[in-house]
Amino acid sequence: YRNKQIYGVLMSFIEPQNKRIYVELEENLPGLEEQPSLILLPEDFKTSKEVLREHTIALVVRAADDCVKQFEFGTKVVFPTHLLEKVEIRGGEYCFILESHIIASWVE
Repeated sequence: YRNKQIYGVLMSFIEPQNKRIYVELEENLPGLEEQPSLILLPEDFKTSKEVLREHTIALVVRAADDCVKQFEFGTKVVFPTHLLEKVEIRGGEYCFILESHIIASWVE
């Protein structure tokens, strides 16, 4: 992922509020390339890539000051994709998630 210096300008501009966390979506998940199926699968079968679409992994850029937990830059978080808030500001798209919607977090 991008280094912290790239976010210097953005971080001074975007300050999340109301227990929101500003995140960068993790776009490329290694090992999840689709493989052709060698067996017949039920119509409602979900591939690993489709299951992951139900949940999103992202990197924390900045957290609101009123968050209960202190999330450091680069912490990875997972949350239901449908709860992601995307906001367009001056030609840029920014992603936010409420702290209470985070299912898990970790630091690599």
